[in-house]
Amino acid sequence: MSTELIFLVLVFFSVVLLAAGLVAAFQRDAVSQRMEREFTSAAGRSASSLLYGAPTGRFSSVWGKLERFAGAKDDKDKTTLRLNLIRAGYYNPRAVEIYYGLRIAMAIGFALMVTVAVPTFSGGLIPLNIVPVVGIAFAGLGYILPLAYITRRIKGRQLSVRESFPDGLDMMLICVEAGLGLGAAMERVGLELEVAHPVLSEHFKLIGLETRAGKSRGEALKNFANRTGVDEVHSLVTLLHQSQQLGTNMAESLRVHAFEMRAKRLLRAEERANKLPVKIVLPLGFGILPCLLIVIFTPILIRIFHAMGATG
Repeated sequence: MSTELIFLVLVFFSVVLLAAGLVAAFQRDAVSQRMEREFTSAAGRSASSLLYGAPTGRFSSVWGKLERFAGAKDDKDKTTLRLNLIRAGYYNPRAVEIYYGLRIAMAIGFALMVTVAVPTFSGGLIPLNIVPVVGIAFAGLGYILPLAYITRRIKGRQLSVRESFPDGLDMMLICVEAGLGLGAAMERVGLELEVAHPVLSEHFKLIGLETRAGKSRGEALKNFANRTGVDEVHSLVTLLHQSQQLGTNMAESLRVHAFEMRAKRLLRAEERANKLPVKIVLPLGFGILPCLLIVIFTPILIRIFHAMGATG
C-alpha cells in the first residue's frame, strides 16, 4: 500500500471522527423537537439556536467513554466546564462528553495527518526524526483548539450581551410601564430582539421557559446571571430582587438601571476610541511607513546613482 493511500485513509477517518462529533453535538431527540415545535407555534418564532436535547444514536456511548477516559475527574471541574459550555451557548446535557470527545478526536486526527503528510510531501527536506516531534506538537494543537474556541465564543457572547443590554432594558421598561408583568415583559423583549440581538433574546426566552417549567422568578433570574457571566446582568438581578423585597416601583428601578447601562456603554466606546491611536502605531510603523520611505527615497537614490555613474 502506497504512502499516499495511507494518508488518504487517515484523513478519511479523521474527518469521520469530527463529523460524528458535530452530529452528536447538534442532534436532538423526538421529545426535544416536539418541545421546539410547540414553543415555535406558541411564540411565532424559531428557537433553533437552543440545544436542549441529549444526543442519541450510535455515537452517544462513544463520547461517554471518551469523556470518562480523558475528562475531568473532579466534580467541581466538571461543573465549571459545564457552566463555561452553557455560557458559550451549548445547552446540550451531554455537552461535556462531546467536548472531551472532540478534543481527543482532533488531537489524534492532527497527529496522524501530520505524521503521514510530512514524510509524503516534504520530499526528504525534513528529517524523519523530527516527524514525531511535529506530530506531538500538532496533537497538542488539536487538543487545545476546542478550548480556545470555547473561550473565544464565551467572550463574544458576553460582549454581545453587554452591548445589547441597555436596549433590552429600555424595551423592558416600556413593557412594564404598559402594564405587563416582569416575566411577560422579558418574553416580549426576547421576541422583539430576536433579529437585532439574538444572544440576549435567547437568554430572555430561556427565562420564560424556566418559569413555565415551574421555577420561581428569582431562581430563573439567578440562572440568567450565571449563564451570561456579565456584571451588568448580576447588577440587574440584584436590583430586581431588592425591588421585590422592598416593594419599590419596578419601572423606576429599571429606568435608573437602563440609564446607568447606557452611560457605561458610552464610556466603553470612548475608551476604545482613545485606545485607537496607540493600536494604530504598529500597523503604521511596520506597514505604511516603509512604503512611504521607499516612495520618497527611490527617486533620490536613482539620481545619486546616475550622478555617480556620470562622474565616474
